[in-house]
Amino acid sequence: MLKTRHLRHPLHAARGLGLLLRLHATAARRGFEGLWHYKGDARFQLALVEQGLLARDDTGPCDEQILRRICRAYRAATCAPVQEVYTPTAWWKILQRTSLRHVIAALTMGDITALQRMYANFFRDSCSDGLVGKNLLITATPSRALAALHKSAYLVEALSRLDRWRNLTSGEYDLCDLRGPNVGNPFGIVLDGVFIANGAEHQHYGSRRITDITEKSDALIAEIGGGYGAMAYYLLRDSPKLKYWNFDLPESLALAAYYLFRNFPEKRILLYGEAPMSVSDLDDYDIVLMPLSELPRIPSCFADIVFSAHAMSDLDENALMVYLEHVRHLTKKYFLYQGMRDAASHFQQLIDESRGLMLIDKKEYYLHGPCRRDHLQCELLYEISRDQ
Repeated sequence: MLKTRHLRHPLHAARGLGLLLRLHATAARRGFEGLWHYKGDARFQLALVEQGLLARDDTGPCDEQILRRICRAYRAATCAPVQEVYTPTAWWKILQRTSLRHVIAALTMGDITALQRMYANFFRDSCSDGLVGKNLLITATPSRALAALHKSAYLVEALSRLDRWRNLTSGEYDLCDLRGPNVGNPFGIVLDGVFIANGAEHQHYGSRRITDITEKSDALIAEIGGGYGAMAYYLLRDSPKLKYWNFDLPESLALAAYYLFRNFPEKRILLYGEAPMSVSDLDDYDIVLMPLSELPRIPSCFADIVFSAHAMSDLDENALMVYLEHVRHLTKKYFLYQGMRDAASHFQQLIDESRGLMLIDKKEYYLHGPCRRDHLQCELLYEISRDQ
């Protein structure tokens, strides 16, 4: 929505108005396309969206000890010297200066009250920007007519994702398998009495794809750029013997720590700076959350599979080659990558020019269904060759 300050700055006001108009026009187009595509589909009811946008009570207690651990790990990660290749991208640096500045201040100062308030509502709060896709319906209050347009567009994308999920999993799972926790006050849709958080289908599919590839109930999964821990939630919920490592930026790790602590209080979780990085000690933990700069210190062939979705695509070519070298070093056998097609094509070309990674499977599918043909995702599965 337009801010009061825009009235004092006509150029800002014009840009803001232009953005809103494009946003509304896009919602209208998707909504009308969806009405045609889902004509006669009993699921196309705006009430599903209205129920999915309701606040979800997250009544868990404020665990001061856990939040203080998160703050200590964050400060340790941000104060440690880091090579340029492991620093944030230009896009993330902009987020740090804007929407993430309040949560960064709370983490740095150890403001537990502010941090608890933001994290308890992180799906709808700016503290998760860059990790959770927000929607106008939860960030503003459009008029009734505009709200109906955006609800239609929102429902179209939600149903498209569900249809893609069913197709990719060959109908093996039920809607109830997509159930998730209320931690962070998530939003989504409610279908057949099941609340499905925004993006749950993709995260659940990723977790099932990983377990199908490894075929080991006690495998060690390493993820580069695990976000707030959504995929890890399904992975650990459905395969409790697995061990999970996540390498990411400090702000993402802090939120992931909160999410995983709240959902798996029984698991042993290690944060940065809490223990020496020795193999014998690390075997004692179920979940390990480390900054990207720790990748060079991980032993060879430590993980059964390395997974990365929409994270490594943002790296420049030089940085990407460094990360690929880490992947080859860290992984016993497999590397699974997901990203948009254009980025994946360049990614695949770089890997083909290097050694030690052999493409054994490739999938392409529309991330948001038939109404978003500009969102074609590519999935690449590589096997590690130790002979090269």
